[in-house]
Amino acid sequence: MSVEALSRFRSLEDAADYAGEADPRSLCETLAGLAEAHDALFDRTLDLVGSHGLMSPRARAMLGTGLVDKMRQTGLPGRRIHAGGHWLDRVETIAIALAKRLFGVAFAELRPMSCALANGLVFAALAERGDTILAQSRRHGADPSITADAFGNLLGHRYADLPFDEARFAIDIEGATRAIEKTKPRLVVVGSGFILFPYPVKELKAACARVGARLFYDGAHAVGLTAGRHYQDPMAEGADVATGSVPKTLCGPIGGIILSNDPEVAGAIERTTNRIVSSYANNHVGALAVTLAEMLEFGKAYADTVVANAKALARALDRAGFPVLAKSRGFTESHLVLVDVRRQGAVEAVRRLEAAGMFTTPIRLPSGSPLVGMRLGTASVTRRGMGEGEMTEIASFMRRVLLEGEDPAVIGGEAAALASSFTKVHYCFD
Repeated sequence: MSVEALSRFRSLEDAADYAGEADPRSLCETLAGLAEAHDALFDRTLDLVGSHGLMSPRARAMLGTGLVDKMRQTGLPGRRIHAGGHWLDRVETIAIALAKRLFGVAFAELRPMSCALANGLVFAALAERGDTILAQSRRHGADPSITADAFGNLLGHRYADLPFDEARFAIDIEGATRAIEKTKPRLVVVGSGFILFPYPVKELKAACARVGARLFYDGAHAVGLTAGRHYQDPMAEGADVATGSVPKTLCGPIGGIILSNDPEVAGAIERTTNRIVSSYANNHVGALAVTLAEMLEFGKAYADTVVANAKALARALDRAGFPVLAKSRGFTESHLVLVDVRRQGAVEAVRRLEAAGMFTTPIRLPSGSPLVGMRLGTASVTRRGMGEGEMTEIASFMRRVLLEGEDPAVIGGEAAALASSFTKVHYCFD
């Protein structure tokens, strides 16, 4: 379907009106056209959204197989009653074994369809109504799923904020230790969409052990870097359980993962998942298996480059005149870069960059103020084969758009030329 034909959808209301009037065949053709337009858009833009990875062609192909529509009843491979699932069970068995091998753990749960759901399953399995949860706050980048705003209120848990050192962009370990000793929580939770540096997992685990608490590591953003042995390994450092978001730095299909070495923790999570997740996307499990296999082969080179690119992007933005957070600590040790754009306004800055062919995310900085920050990530552009030279070029585009006020359309042409020269997915099998 042509771009002209799709241009009728100037708003979401137009799309809804069309769905209420068009014949079914036309609707199917339009939906295919919208999907093609979406793919074409990302081929010619620079995707710097911190929560975006990029799947490999082999992993994507698994999503279109017959695994997609063969529902399996609750339980793990070999324990379900629907006939005809022996090949599917083997795919899932391989996926689970690959996750254990890649992350060096005894237990891997792949059924959650998001990291937020994985977090909820952990809370439901390991804490009871009335228990205290000491967790990183929204102010410091935590996902709603690990705060009282989501599962805490639903499950009846009490929450307290884990002390955070805003000047160093790190957990306040002395304050956290005191808070753990005072509140004696059931769970201590770390995790953020603003991760720049590893958490003090060993120190937190020692404090947890003294009061009988468990340490829960929300590794939504970090899981692919952990797989590549470039970032911290929370399980090796003592966390009792860790979750991850598959599509972010791991670059797999949308879904969540839960990891543990503790048999008691693993058993509780498996029983809870059996009760809550009655069925799930089997093609997702197949695509995840491919992703995990590719990470075994290419994960280290990929993670090394992702972090090198993030550092290069941060340095280039700093030289260009942007206030980049955590400069005193070298900006970042992850895939993320955080920039203060209060002069431009975060929403307006993101809008202008989008018009110039660069996708980013507006954020609240630890100051707790309105949207004045911008989050950038390097996972997707790294998977396309970009390196430190391209990061410098991207910083130049951003400087020209946001600091020098150039026309975004002009920069958009240059950004499209750069993006269009990097269309192959790297760090995967052909």
